[in-house]
Amino acid sequence: MSSEVVIGNQFLLDPALIGRNIRFLRKVAKVRQRDFAKKIGVSQNHLVNIEKGCATPSINLLARIAFAFNKELSYFLNEPPIFEEVRNILKDYTGREIFIALEIFFPEEMRMLKKGYTL
Repeated sequence: MSSEVVIGNQFLLDPALIGRNIRFLRKVAKVRQRDFAKKIGVSQNHLVNIEKGCATPSINLLARIAFAFNKELSYFLNEPPIFEEVRNILKDYTGREIFIALEIFFPEEMRMLKKGYTL
């Protein structure tokens, strides 16, 4: 499922989707924002804004991010297949049921989240 919108020959990008994809890859790679920001040559604050969808990276910055993760640029413009798979699996469960399952299977992570830590 693509969030990109085309009007004429111009692409309108979804900053929230791009930010989620960057954050997802960074978290999977277990890289801190500060370290990743330094690697791609931006401030940590700018990376935070990109990941939150409050700022859209330039095409040059997006190319550096793609290179850092060994991904094509198009990866950041679409929802990763894993998100769609998870959505399909969880669609029949209530938020409470999902929360309980997370507490059972990931007790340490859930304890940290409840204390206000980020994963």
